[in-house]
Order: sequence, then C-alpha cells, then structure tokens
Amino acid sequence: MDEKIKNDRAIFPKRSQIIRPIQEAFKDKLTEIENDLLNFSAGVRRVGKIEERSAWIIFDL
Repeated sequence: MDEKIKNDRAIFPKRSQIIRPIQEAFKDKLTEIENDLLNFSAGVRRVGKIEERSAWIIFDL
C-alpha cells in the first residue's frame, strides 16, 4: 500500500503546483476587474449623492 501512495505522489502534482500558475495567469485580470468594480461602486455613490441633492433642491422650490 505504501508503495502505491509513493507512486501516486510521483505521478500527480501537488495542489499548489496546479493552483499557483493559474493564480499568476489571472492575477492581472482579477486586479483589473476589482478596480473596475471599485470605480463603479464609487460612481454609484456619487450619482446617489447628486440625486439626493437634486431632490432637496426640487423640494425647496
């Protein structure tokens, strides 16, 4: 049984040997998407504040 486990370990790569290259390949794209989402949420907050101010201006008239 121990011999079979040793053979399997020699054939199959470790999890980190599979995951790390994938993370490296997509790191730049994920950073770009994350920045886009942050910019979008900041824009939504800005628009929300503008709409809120507009509502108060209309209400004051």
